[in-house]
Amino acid sequence: MAARASGSLVLGGDPEPWLRLEGDTGGVLYVACPMSQVLCSEEVLRALHEDLERLCGDAPAGRRFHRDAEPPTENAFIIRRMVLCDKVRITELLVKAGVSDRIVEVLAGRRERFASPEEWDLVKARVDAVRG
Repeated sequence: MAARASGSLVLGGDPEPWLRLEGDTGGVLYVACPMSQVLCSEEVLRALHEDLERLCGDAPAGRRFHRDAEPPTENAFIIRRMVLCDKVRITELLVKAGVSDRIVEVLAGRRERFASPEEWDLVKARVDAVRG
């Protein structure tokens, strides 16, 4: 019988794995969440990761997509700069730019792309405005 997610623990006492979308060779954590929050395909997830990286202006060479056994805690500075949105930790820059709902919708499988080509310039301008 498959284990069912319950909060941050899988029934049976084992910690639920967490997804991490990182950039800048681990210097930026765009998104971290329990795997139970990820209902989209891996292809959609990788496209989201690429979009977030482009929005934040980071180089693709440092992109890292992986699953961890536990929530991220190793870098207190990075974690402090994240905001909890519907059980998903999102980097503060993207939350302040007002795009966190889009991220949660993609992860939940309710949206295929973070932004359409027509929306991209507007979304990028919002992120750039917050960044200053």
